[in-house]
Amino acid sequence: MENSTVNLAENYGKDVARSLIPNTVIFSTVLFVGAICNFLVLIVYSSMMKKEQMESRYFIPILSLYDLLVCLVSGTYFILDTHLWIAFESNMLCKIILFLVGHTMMTSDSFLLAIAVQRYVKICRPLGKQMTLFWRRLTVFLVIFLNFVYTIPTIVVSGVKDLELVYKGVNISGPSCFTGNQRYPLFQLVYYSIMIVIVISNIVITAGLYTPIGCVIYKTFHKKGRTRNDKDAYSNSKETKDGHASDEGCKNNIKTTRGTIKKSTKRRVTPETNFNLMFCTIITVYVLSYVPTCVMLVVVSLDELFWINLPIAEFGLYNWLIRSYAFNHAMNPFIYAYFDIGFRHSAVSIFKRKKTVYLK
Repeated sequence: MENSTVNLAENYGKDVARSLIPNTVIFSTVLFVGAICNFLVLIVYSSMMKKEQMESRYFIPILSLYDLLVCLVSGTYFILDTHLWIAFESNMLCKIILFLVGHTMMTSDSFLLAIAVQRYVKICRPLGKQMTLFWRRLTVFLVIFLNFVYTIPTIVVSGVKDLELVYKGVNISGPSCFTGNQRYPLFQLVYYSIMIVIVISNIVITAGLYTPIGCVIYKTFHKKGRTRNDKDAYSNSKETKDGHASDEGCKNNIKTTRGTIKKSTKRRVTPETNFNLMFCTIITVYVLSYVPTCVMLVVVSLDELFWINLPIAEFGLYNWLIRSYAFNHAMNPFIYAYFDIGFRHSAVSIFKRKKTVYLK
């Protein structure tokens, strides 16, 4: 009977692994590509940038480093957790990998908050005090140190735990890597409640800082485009004031004016506007990626074992939602490449081995 139960547990683990193949393939691919691209971002910034050009991009290389670590650590954890679903024997490995997942993820998110603060001060308070090199360095130290302090208790409260569930009408059990081992239930409850509040607060504050930033960018973008269009229309309309101009000439001038306006509208996006839009896009992707994860974390905090006996399809959806945060850390390099023209040119120059092109 015992051997039969063990075999059922093994079969259950295999069924879970098979059901999660689409999730595993997608997340593994995304995180693998994200790790490579974040590594390339580090190469570009370390080899192509001048020190005086680092003010606006100061936190990006450090953010890329932690995004790279998130991709590597989370990718490893996802694969281990899927294939060792109720067969995770190493308690120490479980503690270490969950600590690294939490630390790298929260540190990366905190640097997004630091970027939001820096952009808010620069764009919405341009005449006020800005983040000097000293404050930027201090921010890096505090972010890494505080997130280490936040996440070190994970080693205490996490670990391997025997899960008990029903599979094909039979009660089975097996060791699983779990964020809560229930050895210190009260401390675990308080700790993870605080952690959830920190993660959600980081998202809300970061998004809140970018709301006025977005308004300023939109107003500036709209004002510059309107001013340029008015100037082009005025300069071209002067040509139509000649009393001797023929009707045909007037029509041609009107067409020229319209064409010029259209061209100027397309050209009104400046590198600075692109740079600001880049950070807005990064924050938007961050919020959209983390909302499903935060929702699932809140649900799990209320009932940490609600997912155990979910049908396979619903379990796959839960697995997808709680790990959706990973997309944020893999997408940032593509956002840099799309919006930051200087970064794109510098990256191309590395592969073509051309003369160094510094970011502007």
